[in-house]
Parts: sequence; structure tokens; C-alpha cells
Amino acid sequence: MGKELSEQDIRKRLRIKYPPPVWIFLEELRRYNGFSRGSMRSADAFAINLYPSQGCSVEGFEIKMQRGDWLSELKNPDKADEFKQFCDRWWLVVGSRDLVKLEELPPGWGLMVPHNVGLSIKRGAPMLKPNPWDMALFTSILKVVRENREDKEYIDRIKEEQYAAGRSYVSQEYTLMRDRLFALERTMKRFQESSGINISGWNSKELGKAVRIVMNTNSLQEYYQDMLIKIEHSTYQLEEKENSLLEIRKVLKSRGIVFRRKRPVSQECTS
Repeated sequence: MGKELSEQDIRKRLRIKYPPPVWIFLEELRRYNGFSRGSMRSADAFAINLYPSQGCSVEGFEIKMQRGDWLSELKNPDKADEFKQFCDRWWLVVGSRDLVKLEELPPGWGLMVPHNVGLSIKRGAPMLKPNPWDMALFTSILKVVRENREDKEYIDRIKEEQYAAGRSYVSQEYTLMRDRLFALERTMKRFQESSGINISGWNSKELGKAVRIVMNTNSLQEYYQDMLIKIEHSTYQLEEKENSLLEIRKVLKSRGIVFRRKRPVSQECTS
């Protein structure tokens, strides 16, 4: 099953179906401005075509998301006439395909249902004979248009402020990273000049170990102590070997075997 649609999803699909610059799409259009008049009813949406070549038509929309809400509407469908009278077409737009039965539609109503990512027409809305707009409706439309424009300008202003803040942040981060890089390059240069070591030609891991040993006194002492132990051990082994050789020479000499030092031992020995 697909994701359950919200009323906002349906409104988004209507806006896509009636896009600018061909259409002005208005939401929550009240019949009268202010609270002086008795009617507080509003149309869910209005779409006004701006192209004379397409007839400059006006289409109105009643959005229903629940079966019970629709059945309540059916008890007094004439309420829609307060806006329907000014439209060339009037549509019922529902949140699910099975919410409304075609035979329930009042005369002069079309039906749109969700289809894939858009809306499809299940029953076309017939052309109506709209009344001319009165001043109350006209001023109400102007009010919504102005509010939409102010909202857009506000959103654009916020976007620009956020973009400027983002550019400033990136610029500061770039400057900080650049300064750090230059400082690192200067440090490396001083190190290479003082040590005579070209860092790029060294294994960084081994160089790091060597520097750590030099910088760490305890580690340096342990390193030299270890080296001294190894040297002492090697010296002891050499002394042992030298004593063994002297003993062997004595034995061989007693048997009349003479060594000539100018040649390898294997060729000096004669019986």
C-alpha cells in the first residue's frame, strides 16, 4: 500500500497541476474580508488562468479527505454556490479514490482523485456560466495575492540571509584553514632547515618514531641502555669465541699443525 495522503499533499498536487505563470493558485479564499459580513465561509482553493488565449478561466476546488466530511457536505451542497457561482469549473478533489461515488456528485461538479504522484480526472467538470465578480470577492482575491507575495518575499529574504550567513561562515573557515596551512608550512620549513631532513623524502611513521624518541628523555635513555646491553652481549660473545680459537690453536700446534695467517684457515692447515 502507498503512503496515506494528507490534505497538504493534495494541495501540493493541485499547485503542480495549475502552475505559474499560466495560473494564479490561491488557497483559503474567503468570500469577504474582515468580520463585518455574516459569511465566514472560504473556498479551499481557486485557480485563475491569466492567458486570454486559454479563456482566462476560473476553477474552484473543494477538498475532502474523509468520507464522513463528504457526507456532511452532501447534506447542504448549496453552500459551495457562494464560490461556485463565480467559477467556470468546480471540482471536488479527494484524498483517496474510493472516498466518493460518482452518483453522489451534485450537478455541475467534477471529480479529481489521486493517481501516482499527481491527480487524475475521474469525472470532468462541465463548463458553467459564472457570474461577474463582485467587489467583495475581488478584494478578497487581492488580499490573498498580496499575502502570497509577502510570504514569498519574506521567504526569499530569509533564504538570502541564510545564504549570506553561509557564505560568511565558509569564508571564515577558509581563512582559518589557510592560516593553519601556512603556519604548518612555516613550521615544516624551519624543521627541515634546522635538522637537514627533507620530510617529503622520509617515511613519516619512522620519522615520527625517531622524533618521539629524541623528545622523550626516558625513551632515549631506555634506547641507549638497550643498545649498551646489546653491545656488551656482543663483546662477551666475541671474547668467548677468541678464547675458543686460542684453545684450538694450542691443540693443533701440539700436533704439529701450523697456521699461515696470510691465507684462509682452510688452506693454511697442513698435517
